[in-house]
Amino acid sequence: MERTRPRPSGAPPPVGARPRACPSALSTEIWKAFSPMVQCRWPPARRGAPSVKHLWASALRAPKARPTRTWKGVVKMKVGLVGIGTMGTQIGKAILAGGHEVIARDIDPAAEARAREMGAVVVDSPKAVAERTDLALLSLPLPSDVAEVVLREHDGLLAGAKPGYVIVDLSTVDPLSTQRNYGIAKEKGVGYLDAPVLGRPQTCGKWTLPVGGDAEALEKARPVLDLLAKRVVHVGPSGWGDLVKVLNNMMFAAINSITVEIMALCAKMGMDPKILYETIAQSGAASVSNLFIELGPKILARDFDPRFTVDLLYKDVSLGLEIARAVKAPLLITPACQLLNEMGRAKGLGPQDTSALVHIYEEFLGVTVQPQEGEGGKA
Repeated sequence: MERTRPRPSGAPPPVGARPRACPSALSTEIWKAFSPMVQCRWPPARRGAPSVKHLWASALRAPKARPTRTWKGVVKMKVGLVGIGTMGTQIGKAILAGGHEVIARDIDPAAEARAREMGAVVVDSPKAVAERTDLALLSLPLPSDVAEVVLREHDGLLAGAKPGYVIVDLSTVDPLSTQRNYGIAKEKGVGYLDAPVLGRPQTCGKWTLPVGGDAEALEKARPVLDLLAKRVVHVGPSGWGDLVKVLNNMMFAAINSITVEIMALCAKMGMDPKILYETIAQSGAASVSNLFIELGPKILARDFDPRFTVDLLYKDVSLGLEIARAVKAPLLITPACQLLNEMGRAKGLGPQDTSALVHIYEEFLGVTVQPQEGEGGKA
């Protein structure tokens, strides 16, 4: 067998040989490095044959994975995040895990420390966030907080945003304040979306985001929002995303109120509330909701560590009542639910889970909602 003399290290392959493939991102640089040597040492190609440069580039070109959908063709985006609370922390982690850079801001030093720990860059103002990013996400407690971050004259987001920038508010706020912010942002050529979260913090990535605002702004923000939600639904113009969220949380309040009420009434009647819960939860009846399934075990186990606090529910229901007053729509059920929330806050239950409102009924009725020992079994 004829032996082939080993090729010197670093020398290009002869014409017709099949060079080893290397990452395609390096092909241009490698060609630049070898081009003078190739032109001097390789024989000229036959007429009509592919050029040496073409052969070399083709050999180096490795198969490419399908690129992630991105804004403006940029795979890695710089994403602003204002508000690093419970929800904001999950949002930041998801964006970083998606390969993007996060520029963060929060007024709480502990929150900013948390942002640094997860890999974000922390800056000193919302304006600095806008100056260094492609778009900004907000996760803030109150409408007044959102307005301050967006509109503050000297260091708000709009003070640093250029035309074409996009602000996405993931907070739970009222649609009327959102529409005001949208109008001011639009005058400056900045997109403004309301995209409140339907979902628990721990389910980030599987959320539903009802989005209000312009479709063009949504398409710019979609690559990032797709990291946070399984469903991103454009529900209509500015404020309609917030309207969906507020109405949803009004329904949450009603389900929460009736759940603690029936569990307490069951105990007052002498029946084991565990039997009530398990019978209904496993029945497939139309009355069964995911919230009822979640609340029952917490009440029975006397576990009132917050998943969603009474204070936050009170805030969200207040937004719904304000909307109703603004359009002169009388409500019957929601005010009663809010009364229960107010009583719970007066009793110091504000920081606890909404299931803790069962304490109000327990005090009225002189019972404790927990599994009975004996015939009903132990929990």
